[in-house]
Amino acid sequence: MLQVKNLNIYHKKDLRPLVTDLSFTLNDGDRAAIIGEEGNGKSTLLKLLHNPSLAADYVEYTGEIRKTCSVCGYLPQELDPADREKDVYTFLCEEPAFPETDYRELSAMAGRLGLSVDLLYSDTRMGRLSGGEKIKVQLLRILCMHPGLFLLDEPSNDIDIETLEWLEAFINGCTFPVLYISHDETLLERTANMILHMEQLKRKTESQCSVMRTGYREYVEQRLKGLERQTRLAQEEKAAYEKQQEKFRRIHDKVEYQQAVISRQNPSVKSAIRIIVKKRPKKQEKTCSLTGKFYQDDYSAIKFFCQCADNNFCIILRSREDIQELISLLKKDGLKNYDFNKCFLAEYKNMNFTKESLVLFFSEALPLQIISANTQFDALGKLQCTVKVQLKHDKSNDYPKVTWYRPDSVTALRINRQDEAMIDYFHFEGETVK
Repeated sequence: MLQVKNLNIYHKKDLRPLVTDLSFTLNDGDRAAIIGEEGNGKSTLLKLLHNPSLAADYVEYTGEIRKTCSVCGYLPQELDPADREKDVYTFLCEEPAFPETDYRELSAMAGRLGLSVDLLYSDTRMGRLSGGEKIKVQLLRILCMHPGLFLLDEPSNDIDIETLEWLEAFINGCTFPVLYISHDETLLERTANMILHMEQLKRKTESQCSVMRTGYREYVEQRLKGLERQTRLAQEEKAAYEKQQEKFRRIHDKVEYQQAVISRQNPSVKSAIRIIVKKRPKKQEKTCSLTGKFYQDDYSAIKFFCQCADNNFCIILRSREDIQELISLLKKDGLKNYDFNKCFLAEYKNMNFTKESLVLFFSEALPLQIISANTQFDALGKLQCTVKVQLKHDKSNDYPKVTWYRPDSVTALRINRQDEAMIDYFHFEGETVK
């Protein structure tokens, strides 16, 4: 059994991570394939699992590597140049287990590997063997050791179709764990029952290792579905962002126009627009709910400065500073005796403005009482908040219908901050109760 726990591998030269927090376990019968692009550290991982000294010159690691087997068979990606000059028999004899192996057992191994027994004792140099013969001779030397774990570094390189089919049968026939690297998709589909995918992200500044106990084809299909889902979400986020920016542009153009118009009618209120124009958060939903509270003061008058639809007035306050600024502006306008703080500031002093906004409605010379409020999209795609109200008519208060007037009632609505950001305008529907 091979157990890897919280393994991290870094390049000594630039401390670039090759592996980050990798954990997995291999048991008998597991055939795990390591996949990934060239240069992602696949061969380095195999060397480290076999013998850390093989990679000690250029990487360092942290974590735990446990092997319960006493012998680990390692097949390198390429023969060492010195081994290429040795003859086959000398190369095999360098493994002490080879001379100790019975001839009949060697003959059986050679037959299983598709090798001639005579080749094992020949003076043919290793470098002159075909790619398939090199792989088979190295595997025979490893099999003489009776390993409990196989680590194969790209065994499918430079071999013919016949040898590739033999390699497929060999891997599938192993009863002990096999961990191998391959870029051959056919071999991966027919042999692997576990996938270890090594990736380098963000221009190779971060590493990611994915471990799944599934076949190669199933892993590829799941990964493609995940990528399609990420692409779809990215496109949706981009479309939402562009829609949000378009709305911001419309709001900006609208405010620029209103500011120009208001400044011509009454230059003294130009600064008051700052309260209304705030950068709104990103839309989250397309529904909202409102709850209202009715206030009335028969002996006070408010000269307000922002007219909305339906000859009614509203202002949105998003912080305690907005309330203070509104009070300051009202006092500058000569309304020092109006007890605005008593009606509103004291009532909402504990309001959480990070989650809620305060919307103030002023009716045209009539006390206004909200019955209900709901939202819907108009023909232009703007979100309209329809407020159903009752206007209580008082014949003694017959105010002229002018742009700047003194209403005698105000209604305050507490609304979720995200919901308020969605509403483009308010529309009033109501009846007058005499």
